[in-house]
Amino acid sequence: MTSPRERRLTALIGMLAVLQRLYVFDAASARVAGAEPDPTRRAVLEGWMETVGKSFGAMIHGQDLDEDALDALRPLLPWLKDELDLHYLLHDSSASLREQAAFGAAHVYSSDNRIKAEHACAQALGRTEQADWLLQQVQRSMGLVQQANAAVESSALGEPSDEAARFISSHVQAAVGEESRLKGEIDAVPTLLEGREPLG
Repeated sequence: MTSPRERRLTALIGMLAVLQRLYVFDAASARVAGAEPDPTRRAVLEGWMETVGKSFGAMIHGQDLDEDALDALRPLLPWLKDELDLHYLLHDSSASLREQAAFGAAHVYSSDNRIKAEHACAQALGRTEQADWLLQQVQRSMGLVQQANAAVESSALGEPSDEAARFISSHVQAAVGEESRLKGEIDAVPTLLEGREPLG
């Protein structure tokens, strides 16, 4: 049985991971296309990342979310769900690997963000064994992030190299394989944020 604090931390981790996914997808898509991310959307994402990150940081240091903090977060929830749905809906698995590089990189960065947040959470809750295991995953994730960066940079120059193509294919496969789980997690966030256990 988890505590209300743990449930809220889980909700915030999920929210941050989706925001990171959207932010990196926009940035990587623009990089591959030789363009700049939309500044208005970028500002919106950065604003939400700051808001959610502030709440996560407060909870890691032992504070709980008061009603004002919850009120600040609640408007984000339906938007995040819609954005994640759209992110997967618009993904074209038949497109060239170059065109899918941003989708793969977004998944890698989102997973990296989640693992780091879960590690911080385990440390804050005094779960030493779990924190040690997650630290190993953080170190492994660093290699995947390097792969994602290389794949996007290679794609920005034209058709990705053979190595970059392998990275993209692997990252995209992982992203597609986790679609159902990720959508289930984001569906549970409103309940978790209130400190309650989702039904089912």
